[in-house]
Amino acid sequence: RVGGFVRAALSFDVDNAGVLDNALPWAVPLDGDELDETTQLGFLLKDSQVNFDFRRPTKDYGLFRTFLEFDFFGSGSEVENSFGVRLRHAAVGLGGLQVGQFWTLFMDLKATPESADLVGPYGAPVLRTPGIRWYQELGEHWAYGLGVENPAEDLSGDTDQDVNDSVP
Repeated sequence: RVGGFVRAALSFDVDNAGVLDNALPWAVPLDGDELDETTQLGFLLKDSQVNFDFRRPTKDYGLFRTFLEFDFFGSGSEVENSFGVRLRHAAVGLGGLQVGQFWTLFMDLKATPESADLVGPYGAPVLRTPGIRWYQELGEHWAYGLGVENPAEDLSGDTDQDVNDSVP
């Protein structure tokens, strides 16, 4: 199966907060200082996605699945309107075992509110990470998952101390 969507976004920033990709509340100056007096217009297609999903049932082990998904948020230039292809998800699975890059198990995708913004609702954890996992549905409303994921968090704040884990 081949899927995906094309999403076009037109943005007009009257005070040039410097970010046309998404609406970023923290980029709006609140202290009365203006970042720039100029306006900025942007037309972007990089939210678009394409995916490839191959599924085949096996006799003894359950469903064999390979899934690849890409978007166009890779490095490039807005002036040239050339954005590179970026890998979002890539996984191979057999039954409940999955290996690849996917949403972290710390996210409950069914509990995350829907949003028109590709980044998702503010405050929701959004992390795709490489790993190995076992995921099992237990009826219509329950599931469990066990996994070893890449330790990709970065906890930094106003202090100069960064905290990075080295163990999954």
